[in-house]
Amino acid sequence: MTAHDWQAYIYRVSLLASELLAGIVAVLAIFVVLKNLADDYWTSYKTKQKCALLDHVQGFLHRDDLNTETPLLYLSWPDMLILRDILLERCRFISTTGFMTPSKKGRVSLLYQISGLAKREIGILTRSPFWWRRADAARSLGLIGISGAKTHLVAAIHDRNTKVRFEAIFALGHMGCVDTVPFIIEGLALYMKTSASRIGHFVAELGNPCLPILLKMCGHSDHDIQLLAIGLVGAFKSPIVLPVILPLLDAPQIDIRLAACKAVGTIGDAHALSKLIPMLNDSTWQMRAQAAKQFGQNGFTPSAKGLSRCLEDKAWWVRFNAGEALSRMGNVGKVTLQNAVYSKDRFARDMAIQWLDQRGENRDKSYEQIKRAQPIAA
Repeated sequence: MTAHDWQAYIYRVSLLASELLAGIVAVLAIFVVLKNLADDYWTSYKTKQKCALLDHVQGFLHRDDLNTETPLLYLSWPDMLILRDILLERCRFISTTGFMTPSKKGRVSLLYQISGLAKREIGILTRSPFWWRRADAARSLGLIGISGAKTHLVAAIHDRNTKVRFEAIFALGHMGCVDTVPFIIEGLALYMKTSASRIGHFVAELGNPCLPILLKMCGHSDHDIQLLAIGLVGAFKSPIVLPVILPLLDAPQIDIRLAACKAVGTIGDAHALSKLIPMLNDSTWQMRAQAAKQFGQNGFTPSAKGLSRCLEDKAWWVRFNAGEALSRMGNVGKVTLQNAVYSKDRFARDMAIQWLDQRGENRDKSYEQIKRAQPIAA
């Protein structure tokens, strides 16, 4: 092939490429125009239909009879999407304000079911190949409170996508079914440890009926589930859980003991807190530090003597928590810290001075002299 032929070939290829590019640009331009027209039409249609559907929704929700006949039963697919948005907005309003009575919320759930929306969402949750659609369906079913979806949501806890599992777990929590608490805790412990603390919100909504289940799970064979259950039991702040929690202070696993210690501090019972005083002499610094922290959060003055000794601890966190705890104990803690300023132990002096400084306490001349006379660290 001659040079002239190569030039002609390259020219034809370039021309073809430019024509192809121009065609693609033209198609994209047409697509954008059509999309804008479709969006404008949908916005106009949605605004108009939403007003009409909202009247039917209001009429259905404010009826006291059991008759379920309503024009909302025979909607086209676009109108069902609009109805779905209306009902979800209504339930979000209920959740954030608590304005609507439970009976009205039950009517919202009933309308969601008889209109076919619940069946559609369950189908998406169980069969959609797109994880974001499954997650959205789980969220909607939980927000509306579709009890018939409970089995499907429990199955979704083991979905291959983390976001779907997350939404399924919190959907079950919002539905308020006490019998699903074990599944919720297991799901959080196995898949979403960083989000596990959020379970406390809907456990609080479920209230005391789920407490016996949680107490039983405090002895669960799965370590992560047991840890989570101990924390949730403590959040109830009820002394009736102490017979289950206190024996765990002697558990062989350090993290179980720490969780039990924190739960005791959260409950704040004086008799139970006194059981933590020996923990200030525990062989592990983590346990000594946690016990000191709980004494400080409760202002438990009987621990002041033990905390004074902890100011000399070799572990910095133990000394720090002990000093902070004493600084929260009013005059008893203040006197203990002031006495520690004259300690022979440099660590105790340093920590006492730090927390007295932090609390803005007045110091006498001899105190200043001792502060200046501290041994210089090597």
